[in-house]
Amino acid sequence: MVLTSAVCAENSFTASEVSFKNGLIFISGTTPSANMSVAVSAVKNGDDKGDVSALCYVDEILSDGSAKYEISFNLKDAPIGETLTGDYVLYVKCGGKSAQLPFKYSDYTAVLNLIINAESENEIKNILANKDETDSLKALGFDMDLYNLLDDSGKNLLCSLFYNGGVGTDAETVPQKFTLSLGTALVCTKDEKNVLSGLKLVDPTAGDVKFSAITDETYISFTVSCVALDDVAKDLNGVSQSLKKADALYKINTASAGKISEIIADNAEILKITNSDEYKKWNNLSDTDAVKASVNLVNALGKSRVKTVSALLGAMDSASTFDTGGNGGGSSSGGSSKGGSSGGNYNLSGTNTVVPPAEKFSDLSLAPWAKDAILSLADKNIISGYGDGTFLPNNLIKREELTKIIVTAFEIEGSDGDINFADINKNEWYYPFVKKAYNAGIVKGMSDETFGTSSYVTRQDIAVMLSRVLEKYGKNLEYTKDYTAFADENEISAYALDGVKTLYKLGVISGYEDGTFKPSGSATRAEVAYMVNSILNILK
Repeated sequence: MVLTSAVCAENSFTASEVSFKNGLIFISGTTPSANMSVAVSAVKNGDDKGDVSALCYVDEILSDGSAKYEISFNLKDAPIGETLTGDYVLYVKCGGKSAQLPFKYSDYTAVLNLIINAESENEIKNILANKDETDSLKALGFDMDLYNLLDDSGKNLLCSLFYNGGVGTDAETVPQKFTLSLGTALVCTKDEKNVLSGLKLVDPTAGDVKFSAITDETYISFTVSCVALDDVAKDLNGVSQSLKKADALYKINTASAGKISEIIADNAEILKITNSDEYKKWNNLSDTDAVKASVNLVNALGKSRVKTVSALLGAMDSASTFDTGGNGGGSSSGGSSKGGSSGGNYNLSGTNTVVPPAEKFSDLSLAPWAKDAILSLADKNIISGYGDGTFLPNNLIKREELTKIIVTAFEIEGSDGDINFADINKNEWYYPFVKKAYNAGIVKGMSDETFGTSSYVTRQDIAVMLSRVLEKYGKNLEYTKDYTAFADENEISAYALDGVKTLYKLGVISGYEDGTFKPSGSATRAEVAYMVNSILNILK
């Protein structure tokens, strides 16, 4: 339990609020110049600081060459039969200036022993949940405010990591172990604010630099978003690996066309893409096509950053596929269709003023299995093509773009309730569509605070959204086949599995030729058109 007066600052002499680190009382500050003497003493509130016998701590140090100082200390042992718990005043003096910092202290000896001697995760959890111990835990250096941000599953994870990783043996190692476990649990919440707090606590290395030493706000914001979207392994190594992937994605997203292939190769192992079809295809390009693909990819990333490995692979695939007028491949029933030029998005924002008639799309041979669905939706003005006569069926689609298609196709009218996602701008074209779909229960955010604007939508998320449409508008649905598990069913998130099964049994999706569904893969325009048109036919 820390807390205290406000920071004192007078003529470049500063003294921070009192805090607790690893069982020690801690303050820091600056002096008017380098190598100045800083005198510190502490007494219980109400005691005379001039009475030497009343002093609980006294010391004098020199500030460093940068005119900064830090002091960590323990209070003098209490007399037998008394406790250190109580209100104190810390006096800090330098060059005729002084600060008085009141603080509260709780003797943590008893709770420290309870933690060290705990015999189960549940015992640790009970100690942390005991409000009578909160002040002592804070004095020990436990950040209970951050701990209380965790839900029950997060607290269970923390207790598991803390207990099974060894809780420590003393007032220094116990809070250190707790802090690392707390940081890991916060990262695993996938909430960006919690992820940021967790990364600061764990302090893994990004590139060659500790996360705490990074000051570039753009970099921090991007990597935190990447980690929040990543399927983080729930341990310290998992957090470290997730940040390394985020760092690699940042480097790729900000690379020049002349360097991007080299940077992808340098980070392929970290991103675990060396065995992917997209990476192999990229490496097998001719020199001429490699240059074109690099330019395509940089242009695409300039329009929309990719924050997941699957989105990167989708962007690489699109950037390295060139329309030769032949068949672009693809599987039926919503399966994957490789190909398409880069950078294209649904022209839903009204930026393309010349849109060709649907029957004149010049590139539907790239996804022949979806041609009828694309033409059907275009005839209904649910989707449209581009001014150059193309539809770009194999390009990826963003969450807000899909949301407009669903709202338009199924004539969804949500309630008038407002939405308050941090990444939703009420002045943007997509706002009324996201608002309707959200209030109708068709879409949700990627977290409590973000919708996921500009993120490519995954195949499993499309299945979830369309299954909600069926729940809302479908009656007496007739399944056409029994569900057969996909080879990668274990990769389908728990929240999406029922939706995937529903669409499979209705014949809307069938997966890939190798028996997989690729739930985290980004969906293409053709796939979306096929699935939406299929649902419309089911609901006739």
